[in-house]
Amino acid sequence: MQATLLKYISGSLSSGRRSDSGITLVELLVGLTIIAVILAIAWPNLTTGIDGIRLRTTVDNIAVFFTEARNVSDRLQTPVQITVLPKEDQLHAVTIDGDWRNVYELPDRIHIIVPRETGAVILFPGAPTPELRLLLEAEHGPQTGLRFNIFTGVAEKWEPDEPVPAI
Repeated sequence: MQATLLKYISGSLSSGRRSDSGITLVELLVGLTIIAVILAIAWPNLTTGIDGIRLRTTVDNIAVFFTEARNVSDRLQTPVQITVLPKEDQLHAVTIDGDWRNVYELPDRIHIIVPRETGAVILFPGAPTPELRLLLEAEHGPQTGLRFNIFTGVAEKWEPDEPVPAI
């Protein structure tokens, strides 16, 4: 029994067969094709998801921009004008005397849909917040509305099916 086992082991070692590890070109191409098909199917969902994240971040940044303008107005006791430039996808804030100014440019692929034309609101120190609503849209994805509460000045989500007051 030991002799048979020894003969079997020595025979398999000296049989001259090599165990090559690796893959063939055909196997590589099949693997790459499978990966390409999966990416082609998933790509639209990935871009929509990324645009949605970019849109939410933009809404948060606009809320910070507005809050900063409100705080400057109260701290300096001077009116601050916020101008919405939809064609340039920008928001401008400037004190009436011009001592403080700030510009917020929306990121690429995010656009202001409402208002359609340039408009402005003025923040007076200690006064209620004027009505301001923005509708933003991602190039390959969702839309999000943003309004500022006239009593608290806090940014809130706005459903676009509500009427839009002119600014």
